[in-house]
Amino acid sequence: MNRRKKPIVNAFSCFMRDFQSEQRAAGRNYTLEQCSKLCDQLWKALPETEKAYYQSRANAEKNRLKAEKYNSLGEPLERVLQRQLGEDLKIREMNGEIEYAVHGMEDPEILLTKVFHLIHINYFCKDDRGQFYPAEMAMAEFTIRDGLIRVVHSLINSGKLPVGYFATAREHCADTHRTPLDLKHNNKPLESQNPTDFLKSIMKILQPENGTSMGEMPPLYTMPDEVNVLLNESCVLNALDIFCLSQNLSENTFKVYSLPKLFYELRNKAQKDTCPSVSTALSILETDTYKYTNGIACDFHEEEDVAQYCSKSIVQRWVYTICDHICKDFKVAITPGFHVPKQADLDGASRNRRKHVEEKPKASAPLKENRNTNYIPRKEEPLREPHYSRSGSYWDSDASSVHSSVVTTADDGNMYGGAGAAAAAVEEPPRRTWSNMATASSASGSTASGWAKVASADAVVPKFDNLDDFPSIGGSRSNNNQNRRGRGRGQTNLIGDFRSLRMD
Repeated sequence: MNRRKKPIVNAFSCFMRDFQSEQRAAGRNYTLEQCSKLCDQLWKALPETEKAYYQSRANAEKNRLKAEKYNSLGEPLERVLQRQLGEDLKIREMNGEIEYAVHGMEDPEILLTKVFHLIHINYFCKDDRGQFYPAEMAMAEFTIRDGLIRVVHSLINSGKLPVGYFATAREHCADTHRTPLDLKHNNKPLESQNPTDFLKSIMKILQPENGTSMGEMPPLYTMPDEVNVLLNESCVLNALDIFCLSQNLSENTFKVYSLPKLFYELRNKAQKDTCPSVSTALSILETDTYKYTNGIACDFHEEEDVAQYCSKSIVQRWVYTICDHICKDFKVAITPGFHVPKQADLDGASRNRRKHVEEKPKASAPLKENRNTNYIPRKEEPLREPHYSRSGSYWDSDASSVHSSVVTTADDGNMYGGAGAAAAAVEEPPRRTWSNMATASSASGSTASGWAKVASADAVVPKFDNLDDFPSIGGSRSNNNQNRRGRGRGQTNLIGDFRSLRMD
């Protein structure tokens, strides 16, 4: 976190600021470092009475700074409050202008033919100074009666990216619009413009034909930052500020307004009280019904299969969403390709377009007091895989013990991904019968190990005269244990197989 340093205040700094102001008025712009060198000799030759004047000014400034409170970033709270009041004033002015543009027209035909402009900008990265480097710009122009009029679009060549931001830009582009940093595709340069030329073309479209002043250009509508991870509003404002600075235009030449607020007012103008809040209008825009519409993105994004992130596609989808929700109530016939995409299902759109604001949930029918009709089946648990106990290691210390330990770990589901990972890593062994043991021994043709040792001619089969000596395998001092369920029963049957086949 960068904390702002408090300014150094003394008599010389006050004298130097006065000198800098005088030189700027004369047309000479000196930096503070240049002023320091120029004022050094002048300050030494200054009479003591004038030095005392600057000293008194410095003391008053120090007292003011001591009484001033700062936030955690070292910024004066008074300045923060003033900035917040300025932002609130801009929001009130914006809301007032949008409300007047929608509700202030006595003749409804004027609203139907009023032109609205929507803008979207994709960017490569944002540096630590807050400057964005645009990658793509698009502006759509539409009216309620005619729908989409035209779309101005271009990939943007922002020049060389700042040092240290190539990885950030590459990662951001890979996650969103995939515009290459060098604006080359298949070793061929993509058609692009620099930001200044593109914004000049937009300014010509916005400039009224009656020759009014530049400050009266119609506003540009876009989505706000707080609901858009791509920071579209900040990117638009930054690009327009840089353009105005390069063209010596005033800061208020362009006005950037909230698209959800415009949609909210248009929706309630079409039919009163159908959109309860700006948040509802924002939710409809974010749902983006036509997100995967083909044929409305630029050729590059269509080929890269990321048309949903293309600025050209985004501004058109905004127009289609707004027209789809308001045209019917304005008694305007919906024309495919202008009010909605060409391939849109008009019947389906008319059925579903108001589901966010008008459709009420249907009341569910009460359940009858009947056990048969209201029976809720018990959730069935999946069957467990066959379990091989650790007691099998008595028969084979080389193979079976390893397998039984893996299966036990898989049952616990708490090592290397649980049962799924263990089952994928270790193949389930065959059942221990005399037939497959003998087959394995004959197929090997050599001294066998593991389970095959038990079936070999030289192997000595253990005798179990008393099952009580092996309680862990399943023996018991009671004959009733033979009827018990569990691992012991299966192991006891296996012992009976060995006893019947034993060779004396």
